[in-house]
Amino acid sequence: MPLADSLTQRKSQIFSTAADNQPVVQIKVYEGERALTKANNLLGTFELTGIPPAARGVPQIEVTFALDANGILEVTALDKGTGRQESVTISNDNGRLTQEEIDRMVADADRFAEEDQTLRELIEARNGFENFVFGLKSQINDDEWLGGNVGEDDKKAVSFFLIFLEGGCWLTCRIADLGCGEGGNRLAGNERSNGHG
Repeated sequence: MPLADSLTQRKSQIFSTAADNQPVVQIKVYEGERALTKANNLLGTFELTGIPPAARGVPQIEVTFALDANGILEVTALDKGTGRQESVTISNDNGRLTQEEIDRMVADADRFAEEDQTLRELIEARNGFENFVFGLKSQINDDEWLGGNVGEDDKKAVSFFLIFLEGGCWLTCRIADLGCGEGGNRLAGNERSNGHG
């Protein structure tokens, strides 16, 4: 949730699974202003279990952040398909940052705003690319869709290409080519953006 003048805030966002037939998602709650979670403060973690088998990206997990006037944060994850939900409550005095630490983090966020924006864009591009790769893989394996229109030699060639892409080598090399420096190295090291579950 962004910083706001209001004492009470509520925000919801839809997330999904990262792998086929993923039965559980882990929700980690951070406070901070930076794009990468490792530059922020972990407040709590919990799991939503019992997600029915489904293709990657199909389950709809609604995560709601509700902050009350006393500074107590409740984070709830709801599987929209089954109605199952789990939550964590984080009090204002449990593992929270001091005002000095908050001021430092806000100053760091301002100082690294351009780098963080570049990292955010690269992470979004990487996630979009991964979604494309998994979608293509699914279509190639579906004989009623693209798979029925592609010969076996072409399927083998595409499968080989997909294995190469899934390994991340191509994307890591492209990030290095962009001259992203340390940020590119962190992205290539499988850092995930805040807000991607």
